[in-house]
Amino acid sequence: MPDHSPTIFKSEEELAQLPASQRIRYRLVNSGCRYHANDNIAAHIQAGELDELRAEVQAKMQEVLNALVIDTTNDHNTQDTAKRVAKMFVTEVFRGRYVPIPDVTEFPNFSRLNELMIVKSKIIIVGLVCTLLAGNYAATQTLNFEKRPLARIEAGTQVIDDGAGPWNRLVLVARSSMKHGDTSAVAQNIRDSVTAFQLTLMAKVVAPHSTNGPGNVYQLQSVGIGYANPIRGQLKIVDVANASKLGLELDYAAEQWLTESERQLATVYMLAITPTVAVFDVPS
Repeated sequence: MPDHSPTIFKSEEELAQLPASQRIRYRLVNSGCRYHANDNIAAHIQAGELDELRAEVQAKMQEVLNALVIDTTNDHNTQDTAKRVAKMFVTEVFRGRYVPIPDVTEFPNFSRLNELMIVKSKIIIVGLVCTLLAGNYAATQTLNFEKRPLARIEAGTQVIDDGAGPWNRLVLVARSSMKHGDTSAVAQNIRDSVTAFQLTLMAKVVAPHSTNGPGNVYQLQSVGIGYANPIRGQLKIVDVANASKLGLELDYAAEQWLTESERQLATVYMLAITPTVAVFDVPS
């Protein structure tokens, strides 16, 4: 129900002296608009007021920390806590309240469905990494059938196809994407967080050694998977536990997305491997 508090007229000069939250609430009450937690109030917010609102929330959050007797001046862990929490609430958690509602995209129901459709399937991916490696390859194709989780590439590993390091061959880098028709209501900062991460496959390949035949022989030992993100000009594997140590600060949306994505990586299994071919199972 709309707020039926008595309307008190205030001039623009008087409104300008009020905090942003009170100015916005004044317009809502005068318009008879409800402003529950799930209501969009963007039409009653003027340019620049979101920044003011965030500063106001930051100040209130600082009061909460003070009331909890936390020394935010000397404790480096909490010096920016009020600022981070205010940003999280205004620009992430409750962002849908403060920005205009996007247009709804409708798709024709060609199949005339009238109930929830659930699709379950699995995709078998055959990794022919031998086509990505330089040189000749071991002729002996010893097929090792042993279902096991696909190896995880260590956080901090640079994604580069230079033949150096334990993961010395790049197999795949795939950037995450979100289709406009399905995600028009998702906040831009969340879309940016998701698309910054890149699914990465790298291989461990035995260094070349001398043979009696022509050229060198390379053998595939393992294939690893992880998520990479640009850090100071270099694409590196990251995870939630080590992101901060690597210089990547995750906001709330990015941390939640990466946490869930890492959980999904645990469902990828290696089914078989030869010196040139890896077969793995990826649930869709």
